[in-house]
Amino acid sequence: MRFSSALIFFSFALLVGSAFLKGTIYNCFSFEPQKNAIVEVNSTPHQKIISKDGTYSFFLPPGNYSVRSLFFENNSLAYSAQENVTIVSNGTYNLDLILSPILNNSETLITLPANFTEIYPPSGSFDGKVYESSPSNNFQYFVFASVVIIISALVALFVLKKPMEKQKMPDDLQTLVSIIGGAGGRITQKELRKKLPLSEAKVSLMLSDLEEQGKIKKIKRGRGNIIILK
Repeated sequence: MRFSSALIFFSFALLVGSAFLKGTIYNCFSFEPQKNAIVEVNSTPHQKIISKDGTYSFFLPPGNYSVRSLFFENNSLAYSAQENVTIVSNGTYNLDLILSPILNNSETLITLPANFTEIYPPSGSFDGKVYESSPSNNFQYFVFASVVIIISALVALFVLKKPMEKQKMPDDLQTLVSIIGGAGGRITQKELRKKLPLSEAKVSLMLSDLEEQGKIKKIKRGRGNIIILK
């Protein structure tokens, strides 16, 4: 039990403070989702994806981040967008990006932070290719989070569904049940009293206890009771 509880705590602790950042990349002219745009965030480790449908998502711990999107035409950078976001705690954050056209090779309609050159090569050194598929840390984080959640759910289910150990019946009650069973499962209370070195009041209390547990059934017959084992 201690191991299971510790595993549940550890599994959920991995996700504490992890936020889900998502959004859509729009073209500033059509305001339609821009397909095949590159999206990156300066997290540690750095995350970068190729958005095939114009949407993106990242798992991020609390902190300040810059999210940038680039779109290439004919192997040249044509559009770009960048927004800053602050992740305070776990939850879902939405941040849409609007791609603006590049004015010339060295100037854009947005100002990129100086530290972005540390996590992404200058536009002149990027090959500008849009690949059909590209593995990303974002996908790995999603898989990791999904596995953690599934494991946590299975462990919690195991712990909650684990049947409690049945309480052992006291020896005196077990003896009484054995006597009734030895008599074919049916005996009068008077005959039962004769087989036990106990007072009539004690036997009556024991029978009431067994009846509450659903072990026996008492049927009134005349001035006495017939005890039937269930």
